[in-house]
Formats: sequence, C-alpha cells, structure tokens
Amino acid sequence: MSRALIQETLRAIRGSLGRFLAIMGIVALGCGFFAGLQMTGRDMRLSADEFYDAQGLYDIRVVSTLGFEQADIDRLVAIEGVEKVLPARSVDVMATMGSTRVVTRVMELPSTTTAASQKNDVTENDVKEGASTFNQPVLTDGRWPEAANEVVISSDPKKHSDVPLGSVIEIPESTDGLHIKGGSYTVVGYVNSPNFPFSSNFGSTSLGNGTVEEFAYVSSDAFAADDPYTDVYLKVRGALAQISGSDAYKNIVSSVEERVTDAVPSLAQARVSDLRKKAQESVDEARANYEKARLEATQKLEDARSQLEDAQARIDAGESELSLGRRNHTDGTSRLESEKARVQRQLAAVRGELDAAAEKISKGKDLLASGEAQYAAGKAQLAQGQADFDTGFATFSTAKSQALASLADQGITAATLEDAKAQLEAAGYPTDAIDALLATQAKLESAKAELDQKQAELTKAREELDARAQSLDEAQKQLAAGERDYQAALTASDEQFAVAQQKLDSALEQLKRGQTTLDNARRDYAEGQKSYEDSKAAVEAQLADAEAQINEAQKQVDDLAAPDMYVLDRTKDIGNAAYDRDSHRIDDIARVFPLMFFLVAALIALTTMTRMVSDERTVIGMHKALGYSKAAIAAKYVLYAAIASVTGAALGIAVLSQVLPNIIISAYASIYNIPHAESAMPISAPITLLSGGLGVGVTLLATISAVLSTLREEPSALMLPKTPKAGSRILLERITPLWKRLSFSWKVSARNLFRFKRRLFMTVIGIAGCTALLLVAFGVQNSINDVIDAQWPGLFHYDYIVGMKKEATTDDVHAVEGRITAATQSAPEKVSSDDFTLVWRENILVSSDTLSKEHAVSVIEMSPLETDRFENAVVLRERLSQKSLEFTDDSVVLSEKIAKKLNVHVGDRVTVYKQDRIGNVADAGKSLTVTGITENYAWHYMYVGKNAEKSLGPRENASYALLFSAPKDEAIRQQIGDELSEDSQVASVSDINTTIKVYKESLEVVGKVVAILIISAALLAFIVLYNLTNINIEERIREIASLKVLGFTRREVDAYVFRETFLLTLGGSTLGLILGSCLEGFVVQTAEVDTVMFGRVIHPLSFVYAFGLTLLFSFFVYVAMRHKLAKIDMVESLKSVD
Repeated sequence: MSRALIQETLRAIRGSLGRFLAIMGIVALGCGFFAGLQMTGRDMRLSADEFYDAQGLYDIRVVSTLGFEQADIDRLVAIEGVEKVLPARSVDVMATMGSTRVVTRVMELPSTTTAASQKNDVTENDVKEGASTFNQPVLTDGRWPEAANEVVISSDPKKHSDVPLGSVIEIPESTDGLHIKGGSYTVVGYVNSPNFPFSSNFGSTSLGNGTVEEFAYVSSDAFAADDPYTDVYLKVRGALAQISGSDAYKNIVSSVEERVTDAVPSLAQARVSDLRKKAQESVDEARANYEKARLEATQKLEDARSQLEDAQARIDAGESELSLGRRNHTDGTSRLESEKARVQRQLAAVRGELDAAAEKISKGKDLLASGEAQYAAGKAQLAQGQADFDTGFATFSTAKSQALASLADQGITAATLEDAKAQLEAAGYPTDAIDALLATQAKLESAKAELDQKQAELTKAREELDARAQSLDEAQKQLAAGERDYQAALTASDEQFAVAQQKLDSALEQLKRGQTTLDNARRDYAEGQKSYEDSKAAVEAQLADAEAQINEAQKQVDDLAAPDMYVLDRTKDIGNAAYDRDSHRIDDIARVFPLMFFLVAALIALTTMTRMVSDERTVIGMHKALGYSKAAIAAKYVLYAAIASVTGAALGIAVLSQVLPNIIISAYASIYNIPHAESAMPISAPITLLSGGLGVGVTLLATISAVLSTLREEPSALMLPKTPKAGSRILLERITPLWKRLSFSWKVSARNLFRFKRRLFMTVIGIAGCTALLLVAFGVQNSINDVIDAQWPGLFHYDYIVGMKKEATTDDVHAVEGRITAATQSAPEKVSSDDFTLVWRENILVSSDTLSKEHAVSVIEMSPLETDRFENAVVLRERLSQKSLEFTDDSVVLSEKIAKKLNVHVGDRVTVYKQDRIGNVADAGKSLTVTGITENYAWHYMYVGKNAEKSLGPRENASYALLFSAPKDEAIRQQIGDELSEDSQVASVSDINTTIKVYKESLEVVGKVVAILIISAALLAFIVLYNLTNINIEERIREIASLKVLGFTRREVDAYVFRETFLLTLGGSTLGLILGSCLEGFVVQTAEVDTVMFGRVIHPLSFVYAFGLTLLFSFFVYVAMRHKLAKIDMVESLKSVD
C-alpha cells in the first residue's frame, strides 16, 4: 500500500468527516449490538459456569424412592467416571415464615461448608477451590447454623422481607421417610445456592401449590442420624474443566450418566436387598420380642387366675364355715329351748316329788340319807358321762365337717354322712372314712341314750327320795330344805340358761361378721374377676395388634419392590435449565435483532459511498484515462470504507460487548441468583470475527458495488458531468385536483422525492428500521407489563388462594371459610360465604401426540365443585375472538400457552399423569379430550369438569383450594394470613397481591433493556437521518445556491430541503410501524419464559411514542443541519466546470 494512497485517503476522511463518522457509527452500532447480544448469552453461561465451579455444583443427581445408605453410595463411587459423591438429606415441609405458610425444601447443610463461602462474588481462586467444594451455598448475610435449631434461608429479599435475621420460623416435624426435628428455628443467615439459581421456582413438590417456594439449610443435627439419604450428588471426572452446558461438558457427563443409568437396575436391586435384609432383621427381632412379651403376659394372667382361684377357694371355705356355724347356732338354740322345757318339766316333777316326799319324810329319814348319798354319786357319774359325751360329740362334729368339706372339694356335696356314703358308693369311691364316722356317730347316739337313761334313773331316785322325805313326819323342816334346794336348782338353771344364751348371741354376732367378710371377699373377687377379664382382653388385643403389625411388616418385607431411581443431570434442574434456556433466547434474539442494524448499515454505506464516488467522477475518469487500473482507483474508496468500518466495528465490539452483557445479566439478576463475574469477560474471538466480518463486509460490499458501478463507464464519460436524470410525470401529477392545489415548492419536493427512487428507497428503509426498533422496544415493555393486568383482574377475579391439606374434608373447608368471614367483618368489603369458589386442585403432568411422556409439562389442574361460582372467579374465553367458553361437567379446557406447547387444538387428546415429588411421571396416565383453549398469561392451567375429573380415578395428591377476593386493606389481609397459619388443615396461603408486587418489581429491570433498545434505535435513527440529509444537501448544493440567488429566504430554503426529509420520515416511520409490529411479535415469543405468555398487543401509545421519537430525531437533524445550509456560498457553489 503506497504512502500516497494513505495520504489521499486521510485527506478524504478529513474532507468528509461527517460521512466517515456516519459509516463508523452505524457499523459500530451494528457490530457492537450483534457482538454484545451474542456475547451476552455466552457470558451468562460463563458466569453460571464460574459460579457452579466455584461452589462445586453437582454434575449428576441420583434420586431413589427408597433413599440411600452407605453401601449404595459406595456402589455409585465405584462407577467409572465418578470422581466424587455427596449424599444429602432433604424434605419438603409447610414452614411458617412470618404470617405465611410456604412450601419449603429443608436440606442438610453440606459437610464442605466453610466460612470461606461467606461472599457472593466469584473469583478465579474460587473456581480453583471449587474442586474441593460440593453444592456449596454462598452466605450473603449473617452466619452459618451452629445449633440444631438454627437455619439459613434464601437470600432473595422479595421472599424474606418479613423474615429478618434473628426471627423465628416454624418447621413442622416430618416423619415421611425422613425425621426432621420440628419446632422453632432461628434464622441466622441468608444464602444463595447453586442448586437453586432460579428465584421464582425452587422445584416441584407434592405439597401446597406444587412448587417449592423457599429453601432452607439446617445442620445435620436437625435430622435423625439413622435416616437414609434422599439424594446422592455426583461429580464427573473431567467435567469441571468444561463450560457447563457446552457440548464438551454434555459429552463427558452423558457418558457417565449412561453408565449410572445402566447400573440403575442393579443399584435398585441391591438397595431393595439391603432394605429387605435390614427389615427382616427388624421383623425377626420384633417377633422375638413379641413371643417374649406374650409368654410374660400369659404367665401374669396365669398368676392372676391362680390368685382368683385361691380367693374362690377361701370364699367357698368361708361359706362352708358360715353354713356350719348357722346350723350349729340353730341347733344350739333348739337344744337350749328343749333343755329349758325339760328343766321346767323336771322342776315341776320335783315340785310334785317334794310334796309327796313331805308325807314320807318321817318314815324314810335314814333311808333318805342313804338314798341322798347314792343320788349324789349317781349325779356325779352322770355329769362325768355328760362331759365325756360332749367332748366326743365335738370331736365327731369337727371330723364330720372336715370330711364333708373334703368331699365338697372333690365335687360331692352332702348334708349328712349317710347321703355322702350313698354318693360315694354310687360313684364307686371307698367309704371307709365315712363308715368310721358313722360308727362313731352310732356310738355317740348309744352313749347319749345311756346318759338319758341314767338321767332318768337319777331322776327317779330323786323322786323316790323326795317321796320318802315327804313321807316323813318332820316333812316341814325337810320340806323347807327341799324347797330351798328346789329354788337353788331353779336359780342355777336360769343362770346356766343365761350363759348358754349369751354364747348363742356371741356366736350369732360372729356369724354376722363372717357374713360381712364373706360379702367383701365376694365383691373383691368379682372386681378381681372383672379386672382379670379386662386385662386378659387388653393383653389379647395388644398381642393380636402386635402380631398383626408384625405380619403386616413381614408382608411389606416380602412385598418390598425395587425402588424407582432417577438419574438427573443439570438440565433436569428447573433453575439451571431455565437460565440456560434464557441465555439461548438471547442467542436467538441476537441472530435476528441486529440484522436490522446491518441492513441499515449496508444501505447507509451504499448511499454514502455512492455519493462519494459520484462527487469524484471527474477524478476517477482522469485516473482511468491516465492508465490506472480499476483496483488502484477503487483502493482509495475501499480503504476509506475499511478504515471507517473497521474502526467502528472495533469500537462497537469493544464497548458494547462489555456493556450489553453487564446490563442484561444485571437485569436477569432479579430472577436468578447467579452472580456476574467481577472481572470483564473475555471478548470472544469467533464472535468478534463474525460480527466484525459482517459489519465490515456489508460496508465493503456496498462500497465495491458503488465503485464498480462507476468504473464500468468510459473515462471520457466520467470526465463529463453526469447527465441529469430525465424528468417525468409522477403519479401525484395524475391526480389533477390535488396537484393543482399544491404550491410550487411542494410540487418540487414531490418531484425530487420520486425522481431519485434509490435515495427514496434507502431513506425510507433506514427510517423504517429505526422506527421498527423503537416500536419493538416499547412493544416488548407493553407485552411484559400486560401480563399482570391481563391476568388480574382481566381473567382471574380472585386475589387470594387457600390450599388445604390432602386429608382435609369439606367440613374443614367450611371452618376455614368461617375464619376468613369473621376476620373481614370489620372491613368495608366483607367476605361472605357466597364469595368463595371451591376447587379440587392438583399439580399434574400432561403430554400429547407431539410431546412425548418423557417431556410432559407440569400443569395446575383445577376442577370446580360449583360451576356457577367458578365462572365468577375465572374467565374462560378465546383470546382472539374474546368469545366465552362454555364449561360443563365434561369440559377439559387448556390455557393457551400450554396448548401451543403441546401442539393441540380443540378435539385433540392429551394424556394426564400423576407427578411425584421431583416432578417426574408417576403413573401410566389417563387420556382426555380437549374441549376448549382459554386465554391465559401466567402459569399453565387445565380446567376439568366433574365427570372428566372422575375419569382420572383416585388422585391422592389432589386437595381442596379456596379462591376468593380479600379486602384491599393490608391489615385485614395480614389478619387473614395470621388466622389461617394457625389452622392445622391449611397447607398453603397465597396472597396474589404479594405475587403481583414481586412480579412488578422484577419487571422494573425490563426498563434497562428497553432503554438500551431505545438508545440504540435513537442513535441509529439520528445517524441515518443525519447522513441521508447530509447527502441530500451535498447532492443539491448548486440547486440550493441557485435558490438563494433567486432570492429564496433562509426559511424558504430550509423548508424546501427539510420538507423532503419530513415526508421521507413520515413514510419511513409508517412503514417502520408495520415492520416493528411483525418484529415485536417474534421478539416477544422468543423472549417468553416457559410459564408466562407475554401480551400480544402493542399499546396505541407505543405507536405514538415510536412515531413521535422518529419525528423528534428528524427535528434534531434539522436543527443540526440548518447551520450547514446557511454556510452554503452562492458564488463558490455556482463556480463549477460541470
């Protein structure tokens, strides 16, 4: 390259600096915007990769429905390619934070957690240390848990605004597989976690509304030490060196993932074998304990039975003794009465004898004395015989009672010895003992008879003596003595009778006391018998229950099936996948959006260089005539364009490749917890070359095209002025009435516009591109902001959702309604029982013929219990026609976005699946026919009628949900939340206003992106208008000078020139509005997240803003170019060789 060429090119740059800067600026915008957007997606992925590497995020996650023990972990470690494993425990609970119950995933803090992780910025050293960390959360504020009742939670301020450090949250005790200690936990810190980069969704669950809303880390002490692990995280050897999500990373991880997947059957079988062995040991131990307890219980019951039998024996013996005592008392009383009668008779006889003896006393005094002696001896002998008889009789009675009692124990009951003998003989038993007693009884009866006889004889002797005494003449004295004896005998008999009666009375009292004791014994026996029967029944029931439990446990052991194991990589993580998708959405936008800049750049370059070449036609002709080659002549212009485009490309790429990613990633930081790297991201060489190549390429192609077009002419033609374009009638002139009413200046402007059609086309296209970009910016903002207003209250006429627990009944629902109604009585907008809409709700998975089961989409299914109330709460309508959809018991209505994703229409069939706790398909699925597709903007819904719901069969994860509009008063809404948080049957409370507030805060960052688009479009518009206006003036300097010579005023000259610019701006802006409407639709659909459908309508004000800003930029150009028009010198401009 010759020095002369360089100097000439530099002179050309200095001579047309505005033109040079215009090319440089438009190329800088195009290349910078393209490179910036292209690098944004890459920088997002690099930032994520650095964060993941620094915190040691897992590569593969293995989940089992039966958990993991150390043996399972050892098996996973042994798989080829697995570098490191981290077993972990986690459980989903309904935690109470402030006044709200939220679905919270409580996890065991990784053992690698250190104080070094108390930051949120990623450095190179962190990445190196990432090799030793594993799923390490980042402490953003506070400290790590030190005690079992301390916890750290998500650092997202929108989620914990009412949970400051030091506050207490309530975590319920969980026994569903894991045993976490329930109770109060003190929040000691906030963390970001690489496991949960997406702040809007922390995963799927079977609780609440099906989405994990918060996560928390606790120390390992909060879990039971013998609990199984719920997850095992794997690091793949060599994966750390690759960028997460890249093809190289996927290849490394997928190979190990395939090996883990291939090992799943053996891992599952080994797991169930271990569990079965362990469970069988527990069952056997329980069975041994049961047998031991059964024997102990049986022995205790036998002891109690023996004690009862002993008591019964004592009662029977007591009854026998009492019976005998009663008989003895009766016999004694009878004998006493008989004795009294006998004595009275004897005394009467004695009285008679005394009277008779009184007559014989005088004759038989001597005989009487002898008789008296004999009488006394006989009486003594009789007394001795009587005593012997009484002793023998008592001994006999005792032996008799014992014999009869012994027989009673043998089951032979007899009142007399004769009866007993008869029964013994009848039974074939020996009667020796009874015969001996009968012999004794006979002897006693004989002795009794002898005593009676002696008594009679003695009595007779007494009578004889008395008779003799009476016969004595001295009868009076002896009679008196006999009378005294008689009185003494009478007194003695009375005393004896009194003593005997006293003994009988004492015996009777003893009998009464014995009866009382016996009655007490019978009562104690009855109570003991009842207690025994109750204890026996309770023991038998407990033993039966224990045996049933053991049998059931044995059955569970026998029926224990291999667990379902899921092998998940990072793409299955909701947050990771969402971030990766969003980064690729930026790539999609980057592939289309900057094309507008390149198109405008090409037009500007072509127009500018065409004008430059046209201005130097004569010089080019002279060079060509002097023998310069076409390449030598074109080199100046190509070098000019190359310097402008290369400089612009370098400047644009250097600046926007850093600015754009920072702004966009900062905007995404509102919904992602992935920090942007502290240092500037490296500029990608391939992207730089591609971007610069496109920018420089289109500029050089346009330049070469313009130069070659001129170089085709002969030198002689080039050295002559270019023949002016022949004038012709334009279309407007054919509209005679309108043409006649136009002034001269308007007619000239109209002819100029249509005479230079290429300039017209390029200007209109350039301005249209600027307006289109502005409209896209405002339209995107409209589309995103419309989500809230279109959904609430456009489609959803409720702002509060109360989710009930799965076991809750309709009575529990009515109780909750009562609490809400009571809480709103003081509000102007009272909530009554008619304001509630009750639905049956569940998170499900849905697939279609075009979307396989493996890619089934999560949907919130709602089945209203009362259609009328439901239609007041939710508007079902088609979006385009706004026609209401009829909802019946057989209806199956899908929200629009999910229908589009499933690629189904009315009449098509979809398959509904149950969803497990990690969001996977959990059954074979049931098919339903779509009856309608409704307008919807936030989340995915499927509204199902009663009959369609029944056809799905039992849904164990479904629960009731109450929809209603709460009063606007925040204090009342807070009170409702407080009331419901105390209800044991309430699973979740969702205040839609809070959700809307969080969503609107997130949307504030959209303003940054919109500002970028507006500023870029503004710069582009200004450059385009400035450059085209500048070229227009340059081309018409002589014409403008002529107008000044003819006496046109400055104002008229300005109007003459800028009228055309204004008309071109109007036309280009109008075309730009049409083009922008199409481009906005593409950008919106590309930028949409999975769970949200952005608005599809651009607001009228956005059209006004885009159109008005383009006109405003046109005005700025007018102000900037007026000075150039004023500087045009009439004399110098008219001096020309043309």
